[in-house]
Amino acid sequence: MNDDLKEKLEIEAAQGEHYQRTWDGMIAPFFDQKSKELYDAFCQTPTDNKELMFDIKLQHNALNSLRRHFEEYIETGKLASKQLEKGE
Repeated sequence: MNDDLKEKLEIEAAQGEHYQRTWDGMIAPFFDQKSKELYDAFCQTPTDNKELMFDIKLQHNALNSLRRHFEEYIETGKLASKQLEKGE
């Protein structure tokens, strides 16, 4: 493995670990709480109030987008770590 590739993988692995720690320590509790709040709000919204249901759905989509962003960095970091282990 050349030095440039190794350096890139080390950076990706470090970023993945950072995102994992941030997710576990701060984001996951918020995500769980907000998901529950949105679910409860959705269940309590009358079916004829389409505007409110749409707003709740948009918030849920934004929340899932945040989760996918973190998952992408975490998974990339894990793959980089595995590649580093193989290469050394």
